Amino acid sequence: MELDLKKAQEFQLQFDRMEVDTIETAAKVRKFFKQDYPKLIRWAGVSGSYIKSPVMSDEPRSPSFGNRAEEKMDKRIYAQQTLASVGKAINVISEESRRILIGVYAENKDAWSMC
Repeated sequence: MELDLKKAQEFQLQFDRMEVDTIETAAKVRKFFKQDYPKLIRWAGVSGSYIKSPVMSDEPRSPSFGNRAEEKMDKRIYAQQTLASVGKAINVISEESRRILIGVYAENKDAWSMC
């Protein structure tokens, strides 16, 4: 994939005038990778030894009505598309950031050991 430098610079200029709350952004990224990412992996039907064991819940469940097969397929497609987008995003960040994200959230390494 070839990078169009002019388009990249125009895109960056859009964000130069914006203030970013880096602390809040980092908190949301942590939450996504700790809570949402494992769910997306399961929904997408992707197996991997790096995923934690599923957490069993003793919470009661109400009966569901509707087209269960369609809901499962929608969830799987959504998860696959989201994971593909996450993969693309991870591939454009710096090598150091990529190693940290993959190490901490995919390989379950401690953040301090990644430092």
